[in-house]
Amino acid sequence: MLIRSKETVGDKTRTVELTQVENVNFKIRTESGFDIYTDESLDNRGTGTAPRPLETITAALAACQSVQIVRVKDAMRFNMQDLDVVCSTTTGRIPGLEGNDAVMRFGAATMEISFATDEPENRIERLKTLAVDRCPISRLFEDAGVEVKMNWVVKSLAS
Repeated sequence: MLIRSKETVGDKTRTVELTQVENVNFKIRTESGFDIYTDESLDNRGTGTAPRPLETITAALAACQSVQIVRVKDAMRFNMQDLDVVCSTTTGRIPGLEGNDAVMRFGAATMEISFATDEPENRIERLKTLAVDRCPISRLFEDAGVEVKMNWVVKSLAS
C-alpha cells in the first residue's frame, strides 16, 4: 500500500468582497466565485431575505467541524454512515469599551454530532480527538474564550 506524505501547507489568506445590496443586506463574493448573502430581520433594519451574519457563523462552525470529521474518517478508513450535526451558538451583551453601550458577544456554542458505525470504541475516540483538533472555526471560538461543547451520539451500524 502506498502511503502519501502530507503536503506542508503554509499560511493562506482568504479574501472576500462585500457589496451593500440594501441597508443591512449584503452580497459577499468569495474568492472561489460564490456569492453569500446576509441580512437582518425586518425588526432589525433588514429585509429578512437572507441568513443573519451570526447564523452564518453558526453554520460555518457546524460545516467546518463536519468537514474535519469526514476528512479524518477517510484518512482512518473509518466506517461511518448518517453523519448529522445540530449546532447552536448563544450570544449575549457585555459592556462596550470605554463606557459605550453593551455589545453582542458569543458566550456559548454546542454541537450534537451523530453518526452510525461498527468501529470499536478506541477508533471512535481517536476520530473524535483528531476531528476536534483540526477544526479552525472551533479553535477560533476557543481562542475567544468560548468552549464548544460537543455531545457525540454514536449509533450502532445495522448489519
